[in-house]
Amino acid sequence: MYSVDASRNVVVRHPGGWLRVVPIGELFREISATAPVRNWDGFEERIDVAGWSALGVTRGGKSVFRPIRQIVRHRYGGKLVRLRTRHGETIVTPNHSVFTIRRGRIEPIQAADMVPGAFLAHVNRVPEVETAHLDPRLSALLGYYVSEGHATRYSEGKSRWWNHYIRIDNNDPAIIGRIEQAYRTVFEAKPSMFVSDKRSGTIRTSIGGRRYYDMFVKEMGCGTRSATKRIPSQVLSAQPAAKRAFFKAYYEGDGKATDPRYRITQYDMVTVSPGLRDDLT
Repeated sequence: MYSVDASRNVVVRHPGGWLRVVPIGELFREISATAPVRNWDGFEERIDVAGWSALGVTRGGKSVFRPIRQIVRHRYGGKLVRLRTRHGETIVTPNHSVFTIRRGRIEPIQAADMVPGAFLAHVNRVPEVETAHLDPRLSALLGYYVSEGHATRYSEGKSRWWNHYIRIDNNDPAIIGRIEQAYRTVFEAKPSMFVSDKRSGTIRTSIGGRRYYDMFVKEMGCGTRSATKRIPSQVLSAQPAAKRAFFKAYYEGDGKATDPRYRITQYDMVTVSPGLRDDLT
């Protein structure tokens, strides 16, 4: 079968207009919760889809969102091919077609026939999506959380009462000050602040309450720890000012200093979250 692995992130537009980067297997499960799944020849499962769009290109090479008509799922037990470039990767079955450059033209080629050094054509620009109206101050706070924060909840003893906390750590007092100010202006709340690591001088901002936990983790989907961090769809779908505010704050926390030898700013980030990697790209 000409297929991609279920873990493969795809860029889609939600019926409500939001931009999302989501594993295709997860997208199948999400849509199948409200749409019937048809069994095709006892091998394929198909869902008819309405309202969703996927990122693609025109024959002229322009990036566009095209309507998704169906999603097909099936079992597979053979080998897979991972194609990796400096801009990302894809995982497909060996006979799945990808696109390469031959004689100055974009042409299809089976994934198994690709070799190191070959060109892999891909979309280099996502059409602007600005359907979410997000306060840039909240967007910046989300950026600090995705780069330097974690969420935790726990109950003490036999108590049924759960404690919920959002915590963001950094050793730059100026950044801590901006985080505190963001909490004050967005939520009219003051986080507690204390030194969490004396050796590095790391300061922790901590705010308790299910309201904040649910917003960061459930509503925005930022993740609870490093391996599960994501950029919220609301940020990806927001106006440019909110997107810039998020990235600036995120980079202050997770980015590396620019090498002064380069005339063009080099953005260098490290993450253990595959989802965040693709969101950032």
